[in-house]
Amino acid sequence: MRSRTFIFVLAGFFLAVAGNSVLAQQDDASDPEADPEWESELIGKISASQAAYRNWQEGGLNSLSFTTLLDGLAERQGDRWEQTHAARLALGYIDQEGRELRKTEDQIRLQANLQYLGDGFFRQFKPTLA
Repeated sequence: MRSRTFIFVLAGFFLAVAGNSVLAQQDDASDPEADPEWESELIGKISASQAAYRNWQEGGLNSLSFTTLLDGLAERQGDRWEQTHAARLALGYIDQEGRELRKTEDQIRLQANLQYLGDGFFRQFKPTLA
């Protein structure tokens, strides 16, 4: 019972984090030389599954599994530079009958790219730092 309570508390936490977006104030900058704005997105996913077996000759374990995922992306493109930052956080647990609660998925992935768009001759190559 404790493990199921833990799973539901964890699901509530990730729902609160994913659903709580903070909106920043945006300036009305009509100056074309102003810094470009960041474009960002955040996606949260939650999945759960249950398998129950009764009177099955082959055996089988009743199980309850739960997985959460957060995907974030932020991009900004100026005249000569383009920046991209991405993050993925995933966590999953499974509770099988007669076994301890186990972690099924554990992922933290961060990615950052900086690309020089250049001008003239360098626009052909677009070197990237990742």
